[in-house]
Amino acid sequence: MSLLPLLLLAGPAFSQAQGPTYRNIGQGVYTFAGDGLLYTSVFVVTTDGVVVLDPMSTTHATQMLAAIREVSDQPVSYVAYSHNHWDHTGGAAVFNPRNIIAHKKAAAWIAANPKADGSVVPPTITWSGREKTIQVGNQTIEMKHLGVNHGQGWTAFILKQQRIAYMTDLTFIGSLVADGQPSQLARTLKDILALPGYDTVVASHSGQENINGELTRDYVQTALDFIVDLRAEVQRQLGLVTSAADAFNIPTRVDLPKYQDREPYKTFLIPAAWNVLSEDVLVGPFGKSGIPEGNLVQSSSGRNSASPSFSSSNSVSSSNSPRNSASPRLSYPARDRNAWKSFFAKNGR
Repeated sequence: MSLLPLLLLAGPAFSQAQGPTYRNIGQGVYTFAGDGLLYTSVFVVTTDGVVVLDPMSTTHATQMLAAIREVSDQPVSYVAYSHNHWDHTGGAAVFNPRNIIAHKKAAAWIAANPKADGSVVPPTITWSGREKTIQVGNQTIEMKHLGVNHGQGWTAFILKQQRIAYMTDLTFIGSLVADGQPSQLARTLKDILALPGYDTVVASHSGQENINGELTRDYVQTALDFIVDLRAEVQRQLGLVTSAADAFNIPTRVDLPKYQDREPYKTFLIPAAWNVLSEDVLVGPFGKSGIPEGNLVQSSSGRNSASPSFSSSNSVSSSNSPRNSASPRLSYPARDRNAWKSFFAKNGR
């Protein structure tokens, strides 16, 4: 289970105990921030029903349905899951939707990890590949799967007519705390910045900076810069340690004052640094299935990177028991592994 919900609730940087709110940000497109404002969803009103992007939880979904009923009496045609995490996929049953759709990788994880309270309903429709477009009434929603990053089957939703994108969990520091791989989060954020068709980014978590989650491409760039800078700082600190045991103090020494005003910096910096230390230096990827579906290349800087190369796959299947597909294990920068091995060899560990 992801640590993210607990850390969000504990994080003083986030707004607390405020009522739900919604806002129209484009033709038929609404943001919805639930009670406490910890989570932001999107719902899209069409001429053939309403599309909900991430129901989050039964409480959040119930509040969102009330907001939907203030602007439309149409049924919910689709609930779409952005990725597999329980804190984004709970409560879909509240909407009694015609369809629940998710990428097959998210669906496979959901099928294999049912939540005990039954609040996470498996998708009724799955899709595969790198992109899928759905037309619901007068609204067109593009779904982009950008490979391994924060969660299984992570998907960006783009409404080109309104130039709006909904991108969950990747645009704040806490995205490194759950099950995200720093290298793959950085690659994904680069891919997001390269995507056409949007100006406004709606984030699922944005704290007090913007309670309805509306951000710009600059915010995405800052999220990328943070990961790049944090990885560099961990490597710098590695060169300063005095013993093998001292290396494990690196996360508590990392400080990036450039981001200290960025919510929720103080809450997530140390866990994020541990994540980077673990992936880049200690153990490699955290049991993930590996290489994203684009062509992974080794850059001159020694970091793994990939360019966004979407296939034209539009394959969709209706399934209640999707199966996982394995991918090769990622190969991480040899200079990090060799530096670590060399260090411990010199220090007798």
